[in-house]
Amino acid sequence: MRSIELDDWDLRLVVAPEVGGSIARFDVLINERPVPLLRPMPGTSREVLQSACFPVLPYANRVRGAFSFRGREIDLPPNLKGQPFPMHGDAWLKEWRVENATKHGVELVYEHQKDAWPWDYEARQRFELAEEMLTISLECTNRSGDDMPCGLGLHPYFPATPRTIFDTEAERVWITDQDLLPIRAEAPTGRYSLKRRTLAGQEIDNGYDDWSGRARIEWPENDLWLAMISEAPRLQIYAPKGESFFAAEPVTNATGALNASETEWPALGLRVLRQGETAALNVRFELLPD
Repeated sequence: MRSIELDDWDLRLVVAPEVGGSIARFDVLINERPVPLLRPMPGTSREVLQSACFPVLPYANRVRGAFSFRGREIDLPPNLKGQPFPMHGDAWLKEWRVENATKHGVELVYEHQKDAWPWDYEARQRFELAEEMLTISLECTNRSGDDMPCGLGLHPYFPATPRTIFDTEAERVWITDQDLLPIRAEAPTGRYSLKRRTLAGQEIDNGYDDWSGRARIEWPENDLWLAMISEAPRLQIYAPKGESFFAAEPVTNATGALNASETEWPALGLRVLRQGETAALNVRFELLPD
């Protein structure tokens, strides 16, 4: 696997362009020892679902197969083994190319040619390390002659132990059906609360609306505190049973938004891009002082 390594002060980032434009590692050096801030990809893996983080576009999370758009019926096949519906778009399953690279930053590009997703688009990711901070900028530009729906997201995995604390606020959580697609929204209390709680192994896979835009992850065993900050209005939480990680994904659109009518898309976070228009998402990870 070809990788790009960045470093700045005590932060180290490894990007894997060929594996879905993903992050392989994001560490902080403590006493010259790398301590993961994102779940590290196994050294020999080329499996994006084992990565530390991957991009999500041109829609976030699940779609119930076919959807309608301006008189067209668009049938998206499943793109992940064992899943009945497509998820996360297609850029995360493709090879990206390196456009620019320096010691502290790298820019990746993926150019999509229409297939089951019947629009051409260009995706860009920019990673930049600065003192105690990683910034990721994600863009999607419509390169087709027809209008194209678009949603964006980032899918970071955080290492977790029973002591790891996740803390943020959101107004609503979507309760899901057996296919993990939303059926109703309610206040996030009890097992769905995100206020100073442990997530590892909690068997949660739910979307949250009106996210505050700031989350805090604490690893007390390593005396580490990390903030994740984004303008994304939604957060998807994935904490599978029996695993020592969780995902907290800033996303622009609600799960299943493509299956709603176009009149509902603005409220659900989907944009319609004209030819040449770009949608963007920025996410920042900041080490916090004790």
